[in-house]
Amino acid sequence: MSDNGTSIHWHGIRQLNTNAMDGTNGITECPIAPNHSGTYTFRATQFGTSWYHSHHLEQYGDGIFGPIVINGPATANYDIDLGPLLVGDWYYTGSFVQDAIQQAAIQNNLAGPAPDTLLINGTNGVNGGAYTTINLTPGKAHRLRLVNTAVENAVRVSIDSHSLQVIAADFVPVRPVTTDSVLLAIGQRYDVIVNASRKVDNYWMRVTTGSECNDIGPDTPAQAIVRYEGAANAHPSTSSTVTSTSCAEPGVLSPYVENDVGSVDQFMAQINDLDVDVFVPGINTNNQNIAYWGINMSAIKVDWEKPTLQYVRNNEQYPAAENIIEIPDQNMWSYWIIQEVQGGLANLFHPLHLHGHDFYVLGSGVGQFDKTSDPQQLTFKNPTRRDTAQIPQNGWIALAFPADNPGACTATMQAALGILGLRCYHSTLWVSSNLGDTEMWQEAYDAKYWSKGTPYGRRELDELLHNFHAVAEIPACSFVQELLEAYPEAKVILVERDIESWYKSFDQNVISNCWSPFTRIVSRMDRWTLNPIRVTMDKWMEGALGCHSAAEMRAKARSLYTDHNALVRQIAPRERFLDYRLDQGWEPLCRLLGKPIPEEAFPRLNEAAWFQEKIGLLVKRGVWSVLKNGLIYGGAAGIGFALLVTFYRSSTWE
Repeated sequence: MSDNGTSIHWHGIRQLNTNAMDGTNGITECPIAPNHSGTYTFRATQFGTSWYHSHHLEQYGDGIFGPIVINGPATANYDIDLGPLLVGDWYYTGSFVQDAIQQAAIQNNLAGPAPDTLLINGTNGVNGGAYTTINLTPGKAHRLRLVNTAVENAVRVSIDSHSLQVIAADFVPVRPVTTDSVLLAIGQRYDVIVNASRKVDNYWMRVTTGSECNDIGPDTPAQAIVRYEGAANAHPSTSSTVTSTSCAEPGVLSPYVENDVGSVDQFMAQINDLDVDVFVPGINTNNQNIAYWGINMSAIKVDWEKPTLQYVRNNEQYPAAENIIEIPDQNMWSYWIIQEVQGGLANLFHPLHLHGHDFYVLGSGVGQFDKTSDPQQLTFKNPTRRDTAQIPQNGWIALAFPADNPGACTATMQAALGILGLRCYHSTLWVSSNLGDTEMWQEAYDAKYWSKGTPYGRRELDELLHNFHAVAEIPACSFVQELLEAYPEAKVILVERDIESWYKSFDQNVISNCWSPFTRIVSRMDRWTLNPIRVTMDKWMEGALGCHSAAEMRAKARSLYTDHNALVRQIAPRERFLDYRLDQGWEPLCRLLGKPIPEEAFPRLNEAAWFQEKIGLLVKRGVWSVLKNGLIYGGAAGIGFALLVTFYRSSTWE
């Protein structure tokens, strides 16, 4: 485009460890500049049906969208995949003009204009265009992938005299549900199976706006021709057989892979209220009588030139206008109540989409959510899961999702110490900048666990750590007692996490990498860089942990974590010890270390991205090592780690 920037969002794609590829300008990226291009790279870890669309201004309302199909298994058998069918509304005026009209209507407490037409795969024969034709083979089961690409309306899809068997909601396979029609909120998808079991003939497919959701549609619906093989080339004469009239899901959508979503007690402990409304003029506006959709009763406004992800990368404090809502503990259930403001100007059915996750729909209702009684009515055992839902008119919806992006808490802690002027020795610094220390760490392990050589004391540790103020994680965490004996004045910070959250991260980032057959083979090829690291890690696993396999590490991990933390609490001097959680921020940390609280916000790093960046540096070094020494390198090694204990001195190690 010559005059507009743009970005492309891949609706419902997980983007695990590729957050910057989400395509949301102002959040994860700057817009792609006019007359420029961008490339999105991510792993397709899900399967099913979705769509991509512009996430810049109102561009997708002008047609910048398309389908996504990722092949995978289905929860019911079918013979023929008919592919995606995109349905939605269409305005003849351009989207920028239409947006201005809609904004003016909202400011006057009025509904915006109805769409000029509805489209089925880009056309509608009812208003003089061509009819989309869907061909069925008699006696066969056909998979049809429905996507609502509308900008203003939910739509209902049906086929005269035929049932639809729902097998997937968004990217989530569900136990099959049979219905006469499906209602799709904006952005939702349903994969359905249509059995060609009727007489050979032509039948209407009907797409109507969700009048039951108070949507305002055109005077006539959209129609497509469903034509059995062998039927005449003619328009159908069939009548609608739809009986569904509610603005709701097509029955109970139970995920095929069952999950329980915590409990009522966990829900009550983490409850959050988010109000969703359009505000009256004069409150949270740009002083030009423009109202914004809000979160927690304040406007959301992002800066295209400095997306939110840049604040994370630079460890900067978020602007209040961006309404950042932080989730303190990874791998824990996060529960949300999304509540329309009672008596607001625009209490409407409203679609809701979460980027980077799908969520579990625990329940919904009309009116104000009652914290004392409504939680007892929520579903925590295998509730509906999807990435796009709809808030009831003048009501609420309860959602849950696990904060399960992998990573360790080391990056945040090291960044915090850095802000305080303390240089920290940690595993990625060891393997990226201090690889010459490897032989000494191996000697230290040999002496401690195999009685080979002299145990390390102050002299040897000074030689290793003389340029640093603090140490953290592998390999130093194996030498807690030695460090305290060598530096009796040291202060000790124990960063403890929920054990299940820690275990999941440890398994993904440490066990899987250390015991990957491919990683171990490649490390043996690179005997100059990666192999010394592997040998050191093996000594840590066999000596410090007493583990000789991935299975043994997984079996022992929780008890090793608990025992290690108990040892630290037992031997650390009380007056110089801090039991610390990252969500406590600066105050307790600075009090222990005798440092003033910085003006800079406590860092909140994207741990997974940080980890991948450090591993990337190690991989590049390994590649260069192999190539330089005349070998062919074919892979990459990764080392995971977990922060166990941090030691601090007021001066550098001597």
